[in-house]
Amino acid sequence: MTAPARRRLIEVWSHSKAAAIVDDGTAVYVLNLARLNADCIPRAFQGPAAEIWRRLDGANDLGSIAAGLADTFGVDATEVHSDLTAFVDQLAADGLVQLSVVSAR
Repeated sequence: MTAPARRRLIEVWSHSKAAAIVDDGTAVYVLNLARLNADCIPRAFQGPAAEIWRRLDGANDLGSIAAGLADTFGVDATEVHSDLTAFVDQLAADGLVQLSVVSAR
C-alpha cells in the first residue's frame, strides 16, 4: 500500500482586506483604509509596479511571479526576483499585502 501524496505548500501574497484599490488599466491606485488616521498616503503604481500588484493574487508564489515578469519585460528572472522581494516587503510593511500558505496546484 502506498502512502497518499503529500500536498506541497507554497507561500503566496495577496492584497490586504484593508486595501482600497482602483485599477484603471494604466495605473493601480491603492489606499490602506486601516491606516486612514495615521499618515496614510495613497500609492499609484504604474508599469512594472502595477504589473506586480496585479500578480499578487494569492495564487502564485514569488518565484512564479518573477518568472512571469522576466518574460513580460525581457529581463533576467534572478534580477527580477530580488527587486520583487524588496517591493513586496515594502508593500507588507505598509500593510497593503498579506502572506498566506496554500497548497500548490
